[in-house]
Amino acid sequence: MESEAVNDGTQQGLCCKVVLCSSIRGSSTFLFCIGFFRSLVSTSSLIIRYFMVQWICHFTVAVCILFVSIYTPAQAQEAVEVFRIVSGNRIELRALNPNPYPVTVEFEYEVENLEDPGNGRFTVLLNARNNQVVRQFQILDQNRPWRIDTKSRSTIGNLFSPTDKEYLYLLPFECCEAYRLHQGYEGRIQSGAPTHTGRLAYSLDFEMEEGTPVLASRKGVVAGLKSDSEEGGPDPGLANDGNYILILHNDGSVAVYAHLKPGGVNVAVGQPVERGDVIGYSGNTGFSSSPHLHFMVGRFSLDGVFHSFPVLYQSDEDTISEFEVGSDYQAG
Repeated sequence: MESEAVNDGTQQGLCCKVVLCSSIRGSSTFLFCIGFFRSLVSTSSLIIRYFMVQWICHFTVAVCILFVSIYTPAQAQEAVEVFRIVSGNRIELRALNPNPYPVTVEFEYEVENLEDPGNGRFTVLLNARNNQVVRQFQILDQNRPWRIDTKSRSTIGNLFSPTDKEYLYLLPFECCEAYRLHQGYEGRIQSGAPTHTGRLAYSLDFEMEEGTPVLASRKGVVAGLKSDSEEGGPDPGLANDGNYILILHNDGSVAVYAHLKPGGVNVAVGQPVERGDVIGYSGNTGFSSSPHLHFMVGRFSLDGVFHSFPVLYQSDEDTISEFEVGSDYQAG
């Protein structure tokens, strides 16, 4: 709509100048034509700049969306069920976690004719496949109706648990094998546009042929996966088509193994895995320009957003805390 408005205004201005040009003679006509030409060039320049700005804005938005969705898999958790049990003048608010792993849930509630033990909001940990009381209320007046309205949001893992910052992760491939790091922390990359920025800043991309065994870097339980995609390539439209595995650790952190081959997932949701188990096979699915393994560790927030953070790794020779792009790294 804005480009149409610019064009309409330009046409009205040009018509006005043509009428004036027909009534002016001699040198005035010559000077006017020069002015008209300059005006036309200036208008054309503005239109070109306008469309360049529009293109840059659309490109920037597309890139921002792309960065958000390249390596951010969706959580696979089933919805937490909330229900109430009335016993005399007491009401129990209970929650059922149907998932094979713990989840952290934030509740918001409003009550009427009930004694409120809190301030309308609380957060609790629900153990795996467990039905537990999360709040109790007392009815104030038995002769009046009571009401309790709740809403909740949840995320996988225990958000109350502190992260074990001293844990040594295995490099996610077989012992004595070495692979080149194409992109490291905070967007350091050999070539191409960086994608390890913002929430994904502490990610690693290892170059490896499709079908290379991927190992669990730490003991945990499978909390999510995708294995049915056969699409992959340097196309932003494929950003959500990458196969992946999520493994939840006992400190609430989550490891993400991404771009796995079609059918390249060797585990199931809820399955316990040990450190060093073969859990899948590398590939080139999703938005990916060449076969590689994307690996990162972090946590999901209650908003369902993944935030990566740096961890320590065990190599064949020493502990690794910093990585150098273009170097080969050998698993210990």
